Amino acid sequence: MRIYSTLQHYTMLLGVCSHFKDVDGGLRVLALLESRGFKADCMFYTTLISACAKAGKVDLLFQIFHEMELHDVEANVRTFGAMIDGCARAGQLPKAFGAYGIMMSKGVKADRVIFNTLVNACSRAGAVQRAFDVLSDMKSEATPVKPDHVTYGALISACARGGEVDRALEVYQSMRKDNVKGSPACFTAAVHACSQKGDLDYALSVYEDLKKDGVKPDEVFFSALIDVAGHSKDIDKAFSILDNMKKSGIKPGAVVYSSLMGVCSNLGDWEKALELYKVIRSSRVRPTVSTFNALMTALCEGTQLDKALSILKDLKKTGTMPNQISYSILLQACEKEANADMALDLFMNARAEGIKPNVIICDSIIGLCLQQIQTSAAAPQISLTMLPPADSSNIPAKDQWLTWALAIYRQTIEAGALPTIETLSRLLGCLRKPEISASTATSFEDRVLTFFGQPPSPHQTPAPVATFDVLDGFGIYDPRALSLFEEASALKIAPTFNFVTLQPIHISAESMPVFAAEVCLLTVLKGIKQRHAAGARVPAVTIKLHVDRKETYRPKGGMISMTVADKTGQAVAAVLRRLHLKPQGYASAGEIRLTVIEIQKWLQPKPLSAMKTPFAVPEKGHNSQYSVLAKTIADQQRAIRMGTLPPHHEALDMLTDMDMRHGHFHHDDFMGSDTATAPKRYTKGSRRRFSSS
Repeated sequence: MRIYSTLQHYTMLLGVCSHFKDVDGGLRVLALLESRGFKADCMFYTTLISACAKAGKVDLLFQIFHEMELHDVEANVRTFGAMIDGCARAGQLPKAFGAYGIMMSKGVKADRVIFNTLVNACSRAGAVQRAFDVLSDMKSEATPVKPDHVTYGALISACARGGEVDRALEVYQSMRKDNVKGSPACFTAAVHACSQKGDLDYALSVYEDLKKDGVKPDEVFFSALIDVAGHSKDIDKAFSILDNMKKSGIKPGAVVYSSLMGVCSNLGDWEKALELYKVIRSSRVRPTVSTFNALMTALCEGTQLDKALSILKDLKKTGTMPNQISYSILLQACEKEANADMALDLFMNARAEGIKPNVIICDSIIGLCLQQIQTSAAAPQISLTMLPPADSSNIPAKDQWLTWALAIYRQTIEAGALPTIETLSRLLGCLRKPEISASTATSFEDRVLTFFGQPPSPHQTPAPVATFDVLDGFGIYDPRALSLFEEASALKIAPTFNFVTLQPIHISAESMPVFAAEVCLLTVLKGIKQRHAAGARVPAVTIKLHVDRKETYRPKGGMISMTVADKTGQAVAAVLRRLHLKPQGYASAGEIRLTVIEIQKWLQPKPLSAMKTPFAVPEKGHNSQYSVLAKTIADQQRAIRMGTLPPHHEALDMLTDMDMRHGHFHHDDFMGSDTATAPKRYTKGSRRRFSSS
């Protein structure tokens, strides 16, 4: 190993480590220096602190500073400047001012560099008022420190980042008033401030000031100017700025072209975007990934998916690999056009390129899977490795789409991205069992039974829902849906509930999508049912729902305001009806409640044999009183259509004397042998008074 003869040699070696942000190498130089019997001076420690600052090692630079004090080496203004700069780079504003406080306590006088570094730290943190406090400190020094273009540029950036655009422009005017010649960075900061308001005229006036001061603009300045034109929705002006840049002798680069392509994308002008792409290719400038992404966004929003896919091929030909954003843009377009097979093909390509799924990719593909399931589409053309490799044709198409949705959901979580409640709701929608609509019941009897929530006749035997088995997802969802919701609750995607206390359980479903709200309710009922089975007391449940206020006309004139439940509220109410739960309140009121008594009644339902209604299926071998009622209704409908008097049926006299309290007819009165001798009781609405006799 080479032996250095002087401290200066070690300091120079440390400077190389600082340039490459090699903190470990710098510490080895320090150890080597001490082993050779040399003592580090202020310059050496300052260089080492600067290396820590560039590497973002804030805690380590403070440790080195304390070691510097232990060795009785006094820090100078450059030492504190390096410390403040390191804190500013790391975004640790309090520690930056802590270093500034140490400097003031040691009597080290701050110079313009220190103040500018502090203002820059405030700018990065968006601490506008703190930046102006530093400006006040500059002016209140015994010998006031005059702000320069760096100070003004940092102040303008601080105001712009803090959303105080008017204040930023006031600072710019103060700079002009104080005759401070700005730098390209200073003028660029002023133009960036104009971008938030889309004030193109003011930005162009800043450009004129720049030319008056003889400052040569750079590519970043023109990029900011084009961005202002985009925010003012003046695409022609944006292209004219590009032409002006060329006339000024400045060759446009990737930064300017990326900004201009972003303008085309934001304004939805895919034709202009394609024209610009041709210009970029002819200029032999290698576009950035963001430029390609902006172009594909413009094409996808213009429903030009095929052109966007060809741009993706061009992107790969340039040697630049697409990123997550690239595939997110294309997959969202596939979802809009319901092109599920193309989406799966793109996803497989992305995975082959090592790109992990993000929330947008996950949401788009699961949304497509839900579309295919709801429309009973054919099976996907691309077979997933999770499916049996031999023959996946025997697997129903719905199950194949569901397998895709579940697999992508799992891969997204494994990649470290947490799906949103909306994505979870779409996945749960894939697990919802199809409902048997009334139209599937071919006979009049089956249609009435379906309407009253009873199982249809034996020739159509769907699984009855009267048992409400938790293991069967209450007959509404695949049981995996409830497990997924519980897992999502553990991941903080969905709300969690405490079943231990007897306090009412509150479900806030105001912002929940439909499927998530339904499964949330079923998950709560599952927890209550399990708690009840363990012998514990059950709590009440309160469900908060979103309502929309609508104005409608009164029949007699004038307007009336009413609240209407949204789709989620209607879906939750429908699930409660399907489970035979009778809540207090209405979905249109924004809150419904399940009392403890109602939940206890629901947890101890009557057996199916005891749940008879006037429309119950007649037992085999008995005459059906229901068939008499059906024939009577049909005769009345026919008479109304024909305009004739309805025929009289003696059975109606007995039907008006039903006992509905226990859910069945008086069988002896209706079918017994001594029916004729039984005393007849007629009510006010009896059918007898319509008899022709």
